[in-house]
Amino acid sequence: LGVLGAWSYHYSPSDDVLSKINDDLSGSPFMNLCSQVTVYLFPLVALVSGIPIFSIIVRYNLMENKVCGKGWANVWGVLFPWLVSIPAYTGSGLLQVINWTSLLVN
Repeated sequence: LGVLGAWSYHYSPSDDVLSKINDDLSGSPFMNLCSQVTVYLFPLVALVSGIPIFSIIVRYNLMENKVCGKGWANVWGVLFPWLVSIPAYTGSGLLQVINWTSLLVN
């Protein structure tokens, strides 16, 4: 999105660039549609595109270090992260994990 684009908006402490772009309806209808599509696609493209790469790396590291076989490496490297992350993204699951982690680590 870029620093220059971010500097063009006025923020309150709870705002971010994506919410500001999504709320800005001052352009033409086509540009408003483009900006809203971009705002909703950004998290998918930025976050979801890295998940298969991470899964492949974890799976091959488990097999390379002979921690487990190919079947279990698929379970721990591909299936397990999805099973853990889906409940964490719904509701306050992620917030609870962050709070407990900060209590235990600090």
